[in-house]
Amino acid sequence: MMDEIDIAYFSAREREEAEKANEAEARGAHPQMVKLHRDLANRYRDKRVAIRTPG
Repeated sequence: MMDEIDIAYFSAREREEAEKANEAEARGAHPQMVKLHRDLANRYRDKRVAIRTPG
């Protein structure tokens, strides 16, 4: 049960950070800010995948 909640949380956070990256890029924010949000999205994706991966 907790894994399902964690997966949903990490999935939502991944989408939020990806959206923030896209918005930052669209408004011409500093490239490091865009990279930060993309990196965070990747970290949340990695955590979500790790929970789903057995062993």
